[in-house]
Amino acid sequence: MFFCHVLIADLFPSLSTWPLHHAFYFCDSNTMCNLQDVIIVGGRNYHPTDIEPVINAADPAVRLSATFAVEDCDTTKIVAVVEVRNGVKKGMYEKIANGIRQKVSEENLLYLSTIVLIHERTIPKTSSGKLQRRKAKVSFH
Repeated sequence: MFFCHVLIADLFPSLSTWPLHHAFYFCDSNTMCNLQDVIIVGGRNYHPTDIEPVINAADPAVRLSATFAVEDCDTTKIVAVVEVRNGVKKGMYEKIANGIRQKVSEENLLYLSTIVLIHERTIPKTSSGKLQRRKAKVSFH
């Protein structure tokens, strides 16, 4: 049995911008996706836009999420950075994380190795409101 790590972070540090050249492909949901965001687990491709809605619907306390993969000892691990709504008590964090892990396991057949719970409105975004997953990943390291 694996255990999920739950980390609490106040906010992400300010980081430099990324290069403007990106590769894109079309996801199963017929939306254009950034190829650099693709998560490959067990030879299968997953895109964060297929995982994040499941996380966002897992608990009413979840406001927004960003997912990405990290390599650890030649193993791909999936990390979810999750904004928790203001007013949620710290005693609820474990319940929220367990609910997220279970929902993603059931619907996406994936294991989230780490769930980072952060304050509302602290996931990095562009000025137009798009998630900056790579910025979140750099902040995670």
